[in-house]
Amino acid sequence: MKTKIIILLALIAQNVFAAGEHKHHKHHHAAHVHGGGELSIAFDNLNGRIEFKTAAQSVLGFEYKPKKDKDLQKLKTVTEQFNNSIQQFVQFDQNAECIIMPDVIGQIPEKGETEIVKHSDWQAHYNVVCKKSVVDTKIKIDFTVFKNLKDLDVTVLAGSLQKSVEYKGKPIEINLK
Repeated sequence: MKTKIIILLALIAQNVFAAGEHKHHKHHHAAHVHGGGELSIAFDNLNGRIEFKTAAQSVLGFEYKPKKDKDLQKLKTVTEQFNNSIQQFVQFDQNAECIIMPDVIGQIPEKGETEIVKHSDWQAHYNVVCKKSVVDTKIKIDFTVFKNLKDLDVTVLAGSLQKSVEYKGKPIEINLK
């Protein structure tokens, strides 16, 4: 199951990149862009995966390893938000009866670095189990609580359906029809 979803996410990334080259040069974020990020949602039947990635500055307001009480508190608060409020950031249609379970959440060194020094990313990964298919429903994306997050490339794959949209700091609704 997990292998299928990883393959689906890889196909999403490949197809989004290819679509960006062949269509109107759609903007896609390079790794570690402040204020920008990526959100991928993929389903294999009723089981899914959500993967969110951005520069840590976009959600924490800093990228260094926190040492001050204020920064440690911010890290704790944001971690709790991603643990407990994901259903507000990514809202599946109630009729699908989806349960979102945190997998990996936190600040990580920027790609190529072994520890957090000056630059880091924020990742949040979740497993999703639904009682009904998300196809023919809508998903609402709302990260407005993070004022520094201005541009998020969102890709959804469910069955044979693939949608790519951009979140620009305001809630969006993705129609999965």
